[in-house]
Amino acid sequence: MVEEVSTTQSSQTIDERVVSVLRSASTFQSYEKLLKGVGVQDPNPAFLGLEVFRLVQGKKNASSFIQVLKDELSLSDVQARTLAISIGADLLLPLNSFLSIPVGTLMKEWGSSSDASQELSPETSVTAYVSSLPGVEDERMRHRFISILVHYAKEDRSREETKLRLMEPISFNGLGFDEALAEQVLSDFDKSHQEKRLQKKQQITEVSQAPVIETFTQEDATELAQVQTRTSDILNEKGPADIPSMVNDICKDPSFHFEEPVLQDRCRTLIESRVREVRDAVQVRSQLERSIDKGGLGVSGRRLADLLERLEHHVEVYQSLLAKEQKQEQTQEQEAVQMKKEEKAQALEQHAQKEEQVLSKRYISLTGKMPTERVLPVAPPMSRTSAAISAQHELLQHEGKIDVAKVRAVVEQARDQRPVASQPIGRPTMQEVTFIKRLSGPLDELRALTLVDFRRLSRDPIQSAMKVKDKVDLMEEQGYDKKVEAVAAWRSSPVNQLYVQLTREAVLKGISVKDLLFQKREQKQETFSDEELNALMQLNADLRF
Repeated sequence: MVEEVSTTQSSQTIDERVVSVLRSASTFQSYEKLLKGVGVQDPNPAFLGLEVFRLVQGKKNASSFIQVLKDELSLSDVQARTLAISIGADLLLPLNSFLSIPVGTLMKEWGSSSDASQELSPETSVTAYVSSLPGVEDERMRHRFISILVHYAKEDRSREETKLRLMEPISFNGLGFDEALAEQVLSDFDKSHQEKRLQKKQQITEVSQAPVIETFTQEDATELAQVQTRTSDILNEKGPADIPSMVNDICKDPSFHFEEPVLQDRCRTLIESRVREVRDAVQVRSQLERSIDKGGLGVSGRRLADLLERLEHHVEVYQSLLAKEQKQEQTQEQEAVQMKKEEKAQALEQHAQKEEQVLSKRYISLTGKMPTERVLPVAPPMSRTSAAISAQHELLQHEGKIDVAKVRAVVEQARDQRPVASQPIGRPTMQEVTFIKRLSGPLDELRALTLVDFRRLSRDPIQSAMKVKDKVDLMEEQGYDKKVEAVAAWRSSPVNQLYVQLTREAVLKGISVKDLLFQKREQKQETFSDEELNALMQLNADLRF
């Protein structure tokens, strides 16, 4: 009873808006989530809410608040500081203008030291550092600032790359710092982390000495071999080679999990469009930030940056693997085609030389004279007069009818005579080809799209159809009337007219479209494949209005 009176009296000095936030149901849900995040099995949000309220009242300082968390919740020093920094960043910092306590100073003290045997994670320590800086009030900018410095602290990016990120405009996921401010921020951050490293090193030296390994046993050698084997398996592991497997692999990441099934489907569709390169990174970001009622996912802040970073990493790995496989396939196909061309050219050359020799001998055998010009066949190379025999067999038959003795005698008489090669009469001329330059927009591209152009969009018909739909969606952003024009242009395109003609012909003949496709393929007519037909059917169903 005395405790309740004391709290009520002290709460009068606190802003009513702060009291309302601290006693709200959403705040207690956040307490429960944070307690579970640091490993508390049976979280008690009421206890944590009371301690935070006392901290806001000024009844506890930074060190006593950490000590209470360690004693009452059985947490380590690192766990207690992580919990305190999370409370400060998520709850107290947005209320900083209404509080009388220095939240930035508290977070800086919470992140300044820990047990000598353990260390705060880079995310936690950077969060404490950024939150202690003055002027970083905007939640979105703070999360972006933290994300940039975390990558720098983990050495994922160099100092120069981090500096460029800080100097990038806000519209391009930067902070808009000038060069002097960016350099000052990184220098202060380096100085702060250097002091922590020196302090940590001194504490470790004072607390304990490093253990000395006296012998390297057989068990150590076996364990080392197992670790090397596991490392080799991980390095040789290949990612999924097809798009559905790639999408499933990304969706397994906990960051891409959403509670509602509708949002899960939207997320999956968005990931698939990025993997298929229907949307780029900027369009994906816009779709993630868009509100849920407008067809987006409503993601912002730190989670948005993490989602984009992980998605682009997955896409980069998949694209590199796909490019490598396509390059190998192209190389093998080119080598096979080149080999066939060389073999065919060699066979044609040998046959042409043999045929020219046979014709020259026949001329000598029939006329008794040496030919003054090259005797070339009238028919194309490798041709034959009868389908019952091959060109080689026909050439052998002609060679067997030649009088060899007569040919030898004529050749010996004209051994000293050299035939004069005929000179070409003139060089062939080429007519000049002129092209008409014209500009075309999305509507013109849709209106002139042929089956060949549709196949050039992608090797996958589904991806080609998605690119066509993406063009229509792009026109829809300019207005609904533009979407109507885009759909009308698509319906008048040659590829869609071919699809309409195919369905009309199938109805008139009373057969299915697939049976009609089979008949046209048997007749060697240019038509759709089964995958292209299914993709066009789905595309026309999506483009109804």
